[in-house]
Amino acid sequence: MAKWQFNRPGSWDYATLDIRATFGDVLEADFAPDAWWDEVDESTPATIPATPSSGVIEPSQFSLQAYDRGLNHGVWKSLYDLGLVPGAPGVRFAGQIQPSGDTSGMTDRLAIMAELARCGVAHLAPGRFYINDDLLVPEGGAIIGSGCFATVITVAADANVHGIIWATDVDNIHAADLAVDGNADNTNSFTGTYPRAGIFTRRVSNVVLSNVYATNTWGAGVYLINSGAETNSRNTELTNVTAQACKSDGIKVSNAIRDVFYNGVYARDNGRHGVVIDHSEASSSEIIANANAGVGIYVRNVYSHNLKGLTAKRNQLAGIVGWALTRSMDSSWVAQGNCLHLTSGEGAISDLGEPFDSTGDHLKGDIVIMAGAAEGASYGSTRHLALAGVVAGSDSELGYSRAAPYALYIADGVGARGSVAITGVVAQAGTEGRIRVPETGDIYVEEFVDGVRYVHRGRDAADLLAYDDWSGRDAIGAGMTSGQAWIQTTGTWTRVRDLLSGSGSSTYLTAALGADLRLDVTWETQDSDTMALLFRGIDQNNHLWVALGGTGMQLRKRVGGTNTTLAEGALAWTTNTRHRVTVTVDGAEITVAVDGAEVIAHTLTGGDETTFASADRVGYKVLGANSGQAAIGHLTAQSLA
Repeated sequence: MAKWQFNRPGSWDYATLDIRATFGDVLEADFAPDAWWDEVDESTPATIPATPSSGVIEPSQFSLQAYDRGLNHGVWKSLYDLGLVPGAPGVRFAGQIQPSGDTSGMTDRLAIMAELARCGVAHLAPGRFYINDDLLVPEGGAIIGSGCFATVITVAADANVHGIIWATDVDNIHAADLAVDGNADNTNSFTGTYPRAGIFTRRVSNVVLSNVYATNTWGAGVYLINSGAETNSRNTELTNVTAQACKSDGIKVSNAIRDVFYNGVYARDNGRHGVVIDHSEASSSEIIANANAGVGIYVRNVYSHNLKGLTAKRNQLAGIVGWALTRSMDSSWVAQGNCLHLTSGEGAISDLGEPFDSTGDHLKGDIVIMAGAAEGASYGSTRHLALAGVVAGSDSELGYSRAAPYALYIADGVGARGSVAITGVVAQAGTEGRIRVPETGDIYVEEFVDGVRYVHRGRDAADLLAYDDWSGRDAIGAGMTSGQAWIQTTGTWTRVRDLLSGSGSSTYLTAALGADLRLDVTWETQDSDTMALLFRGIDQNNHLWVALGGTGMQLRKRVGGTNTTLAEGALAWTTNTRHRVTVTVDGAEITVAVDGAEVIAHTLTGGDETTFASADRVGYKVLGANSGQAAIGHLTAQSLA
C-alpha cells in the first residue's frame, strides 16, 4: 500500500475519514485523500495510522486505513463509504475533494486545481465549493461532482471569474453531476470578451456535459465557442443540461462548432435567449426553453442540422426563431403562448443582438422562420429546408396568453434561393391569423384543421395567380396577391375566425384571375343552402360554376341569367365540416375533386366552349333563403397556361 505525507502547514480535519492530519503526518492508503498529500517512499514511518491495540487489521480492497487520534485506534474506510466508485483492481483513484467552507474561494480552487494537475480528474464531494478564479481544465480533464444539485461550484463574492469551468485549446473535456452558480447578486458584471460564463470552452473538441445545472451567471450559463478553422471544435454532447436564471443567454453554442448533440437541454427564466445555436451543425432529441426574456430557441445560420423535439412556451419574444436555415431536416416543434412582450411590455429588447429590436419579425409568431442575411453560398438564406410536425399557437384552454400575431410566421425572403417545405402543421390562430406565408419564395406549408388538409404556398411561384386565406386582414380581399381585388356585388360577406362567410341569397365576390387555372378551396356549410364556386366568369349573369348542396355536386353554366346543369356527381357531404374542393379548368376540360377524389369530369362543346373560352373571373356565392351560412377557408389559384 502506498504512503502519503501531509504537506499543508498546520492541521486539517477530515470529517469523512474521522481524522485530523498535521503537517508531516504519513498515511497508508490506496490513494491520496486530496491534493495536500504527496506520495513518499515506502520506508517512511507511518504516523497515521498507528497499529490499533487489537492488532493489525488488514484492509479490504479499495479501502484506506485512517487513525482517530482521540480514540487512538485505526479505522478502515471503504471507497464506497467515501462516495467513490471503484473500478478494476489496481486502478489508482483520485481522491474526492471536500468543500473547505472558505468563502474567499482560494482554498477550494487550489484543491481542485491541484487535483487536476495531479491526475486530470477532480472528484468533488457533496457541498458548496467557492472559487476566486477560473477552474482551468487540462487536456483530457474532467470535473465530476456528486449530483447536479448535490455539488455546487460558486463564484466567491466580488471575484473576477471569466468562466467557472474554463477550457481553451485543449480537447476531450468532461463535466458532470454538478451545478455552477455565478453568484451574480454578489459580483459585478464583467465587460470582457467572455463575460462570466458558467461553463466556457473555446476551440475544444470532444466536449461532454452531462447532468449539469448552470444558474445566476452574468454571462451565458453554458457558452461553447469556436474560432478559426472549423476542425478546431467538433463532437460536443449536452445531456441533461439546464440553464436557469442566468443574466444573459441560457445556453449558447456558436462559431462553427461541428457535430453538436442536444439530449435533454432546458433553459428557463434567462435574461436573454434561452438556447442559441449559431453557426453550428446540430442534432437534438429534446430542447425546452420557457419563460426567457428573449427568444426561447434561436437557431441562426445553421447548415445541415436535424433538430427534433423543440418546445418553447411563454417567452417574451418568439418561441422558436430559425434565421438562415440551410439544407436541413427538422421535426416535432411545439411553441405556445409566446411573444408576451407585446402584451406585457417586459423583456430586455434593447440588448438581444442581431437581428432583434422592438418591432422586428421575431415578435410576429410563436414560430418564426426568417430569411437571414447574405453570407455567401453556404449560409445567408433559409432554403432547402424540410420541417415535419409543428404545433403552434395558444388559447385560453391551454392557459397561455394569445399574444403572438401568428402561430407560424414565415418572413419575406424565405425560400428565395431554394425550397422550404413545412408539413403536418396544427396551428391555433394568433391575434392576426394562423399562418403567414410571404408573397415571395418557393414555399410549401401543409396545415390540418378539423381533419382537413390545407396547403399554403409562396405566392409568387411561376404558376400562382392568387392566394387568400382571409385571416388577419383589415378588409376582405386586402390580402389578395393577384393585384386584382375581390369585387363585392350583392349580399353580405364577413370574416368568421379564419373563414370568409356568406349568407342569404345570391351573394358573391368576383376577381379577374384567368381562364386556364386550378382552383383549390376549402368549404364549410351549416345548412342546406347551396355553396357555389364561380370560374370562367364574364359577369354575374354569365359564368360557369360548381354548386354544392344536398347529396351531390353539379357543374352548371349561367347564360343571360339562366342556369343550366352540365354535369353532376354523387357526393356524401357533411355539414359543419371543412372539405377541400379542387376545380381544374384546362381549355375545354373541367374536372372537380372533393377531398382528393374526382367527382365530375366534363368537356365543354359548341357554344359553351366559345362563350367561356377567355372569361377570367372567379368568385363565390350562396344560394338559398336560409339564415345559415356557408364559408370559405382559403383560395389558391394556379395558372395552367
